[in-house]
Amino acid sequence: MGRFKRYYFDFTKALFFLILLCTASCNTVDPPPDKTVLTLTLEDVSCTEAWITLTANNLQLPATLSLIKDDTIKKTINLQTADTLLYMDSLLPNQTYKFQSVIQPFNQSSNEISVTTMDTTSHDFTWETFTFGGTAGSSVLYDVAIVNENCIWAVGEIYVADTSVNGYTMYNAVHWDGSEWTLKRITVTHNGNLITPPLYGIFAFSETEIWLSAGVPIKGDGINWTQYHLFDMGVLNQNDGHLTKIWGSSSSDIYFVGALGTIVYYNGQSFSKIESGTSTIINDIWGFVNNNNETIAYCPVSSFFTPGAKKILRIKNNLVDSVSWNIDRLLYSAWTNSERYLYVCG
Repeated sequence: MGRFKRYYFDFTKALFFLILLCTASCNTVDPPPDKTVLTLTLEDVSCTEAWITLTANNLQLPATLSLIKDDTIKKTINLQTADTLLYMDSLLPNQTYKFQSVIQPFNQSSNEISVTTMDTTSHDFTWETFTFGGTAGSSVLYDVAIVNENCIWAVGEIYVADTSVNGYTMYNAVHWDGSEWTLKRITVTHNGNLITPPLYGIFAFSETEIWLSAGVPIKGDGINWTQYHLFDMGVLNQNDGHLTKIWGSSSSDIYFVGALGTIVYYNGQSFSKIESGTSTIINDIWGFVNNNNETIAYCPVSSFFTPGAKKILRIKNNLVDSVSWNIDRLLYSAWTNSERYLYVCG
């Protein structure tokens, strides 16, 4: 009888452990790591949009998470990487929202962040129109640079009637000093001759460091100007187009773009040509420096007069590729200051 009790006890104990093992093996959802950390960080915000970085540490990927806005699940995220940029749209101006992420189905949450969208302006603008030139010719302004409220430049071709010189005088810039506009003739010496070329682009780092484009770069301090004839210097050849627009992050990081897909880079000491992969006109360029200290610039490409590519080029580390753009539109200008958005018009 004692032996039977011992066998019965051993059998019961074995059955208990067998049930425990089966229960554990049937649980197909692994628990989250003990030290999983989810972090939300606000990167940027506009009137109706927000950009939030979701960072996951010690989490096995892929994983499914919920993004909660004001206690309501906004979206379900299939997280593939440890750092993910989340884009939130359809927000209201001048409103405060609370965001938090939660791992499904463990109810393990991140920090909660508060996001206040920007307010709109009153739109109560006062406009004033300034007119330059006259009946002597067809005047046009191609570009503008605002250094501050007391230093604004606009460049182009401005024809003013003048009976003493061929019936007109051509100016290529106007300058605002805070109280009035002054017509300017920016002249340079080329092949021993003093010329006043049409100016197609301008970019100013300060009142005394101004870059112009007259088909080739011109640098000046507002009074004295030096032209860099890149064709004579061997940087460009007869198959390259003239340069029109300029953008730079610093005095040693400047880009020039123009006709026939021509791109030129200036590193503060010398100029070099960058292959763009297109022969269509590059109408504009604008960019920024990202958090990795990399310069990124975007260029709208299209021509009204001749068939050709209609696309947006991206320059990164002086290498050129294209942004995904499937809309058949003429693009003339671009602006951005972040990897999160790009504005183009045309």
